[in-house]
Amino acid sequence: HDPPSTTTTSPFAQPRSTSKLLQLAQACEQYHTSTLTTQMSQISSQRTTQYQQSHATLQQLIQRELSSANTAKERIQSRQKLRDQLEQEEKTQFELQQRQAEEQRQLQLDAQRALEEERRVKSEEERVKELKRIEQLQQAEQEAEQENATKYAHVKRAQSLIENLDVVRSSLIEFDKSKSVGKRRLQFKKVVNGRINTLSHEVNKILDVGRVVVEAIEAASRDDDAAASSGAEGVMTMGKKYLL
Repeated sequence: HDPPSTTTTSPFAQPRSTSKLLQLAQACEQYHTSTLTTQMSQISSQRTTQYQQSHATLQQLIQRELSSANTAKERIQSRQKLRDQLEQEEKTQFELQQRQAEEQRQLQLDAQRALEEERRVKSEEERVKELKRIEQLQQAEQEAEQENATKYAHVKRAQSLIENLDVVRSSLIEFDKSKSVGKRRLQFKKVVNGRINTLSHEVNKILDVGRVVVEAIEAASRDDDAAASSGAEGVMTMGKKYLL
């Protein structure tokens, strides 16, 4: 019989019996459980610390990025504002130049219109003067023509009568050459010389002579009608009625 050992039994000591083996298993299980829990706790604590540190670092980075972004945004806004201001100034300057150019162009147009209107008025005045001068000349010419016409009206009248007489004479050439006309002319000369030349203030004689002349005209007309009906040419149908 061996004396009892005074040393502490190790959980990993070689078991000598079933109960010891169970105790060893329980001891191992407790050891592993406490060790694993401790390790897990340590790991969890480390991970939590690392996560917190990472989170804090990330938060700092995010804050720095946000700060940089805000700074950049402010710079962009400042530049945009400055650019908008410059664009507005350029737009205002451009509009001002446009207005000035338009005003200058309008002034030039007004001056040109005024000059054209002045020229038109001057031209119209000259045209009116020219028309008035022409009218005066025409009126003077008409008055001169009227004066000449009045002064030489009898000359023109005489010329017209001479021309008319020439026309009448030309129409009577064949009439005067006709033997029938000559015979008729001699007949009426006898009537005229024998009756009309002896007229006096006696009414009865005047009536008798008028009757003789009328009878002679009627007889000549009957002769002409008879000649015309037979196809011959009567004296009274040859042109101007000779006696009348």
